[in-house]
Amino acid sequence: MFYRKYPDFSFYHTSHIGLSAYLLQSLKEINFITKYLPKQIFTDMVYIVDDDPNVRDGFMMLLKSAGYKCNCFESAEEFLKSYEPGANDLLILDMHLIGMNGCTLLEKMDKKGMHLPVIVVTAFDEPKYRECSRVYGAIAYLRKPVDGTALIDVIRYKSDISIPTNNNSLSINRSTL
Repeated sequence: MFYRKYPDFSFYHTSHIGLSAYLLQSLKEINFITKYLPKQIFTDMVYIVDDDPNVRDGFMMLLKSAGYKCNCFESAEEFLKSYEPGANDLLILDMHLIGMNGCTLLEKMDKKGMHLPVIVVTAFDEPKYRECSRVYGAIAYLRKPVDGTALIDVIRYKSDISIPTNNNSLSINRSTL
């Protein structure tokens, strides 16, 4: 069995089995929480770009249980070819991808005028990834393993942020905070 030591946790976490168990626990918490919340979802589509099929499947299972529609991609190139803009889309992006990495994807999206909220997730927390995420306006930077409840909270928080198409400033709807 392959073990990976995550820098921000003091325990060893199995690569696939542990991640699935971790996401299942989060899934149970989300199911409990969403039973008592209104079923109003403000995100039309959540796009997931991650080269690890277990992570993609785990995120998709978690998000679908919370009421979100998902579309998964194995590579940044695949996402760019298939993306059809929607008014309330969101991208969950892994930075360390095979082929085009997450930073290059964010740069290409910026050049093409593709302004959609991005949540960066990475197992490789490097200063260059943090800086790239900051420069291109990611709304969150999360280290793997990602807490499912935290991810849902960030997506729900995103509903209160409008992403402008003409300038680089964000507008926050403070009436719901």
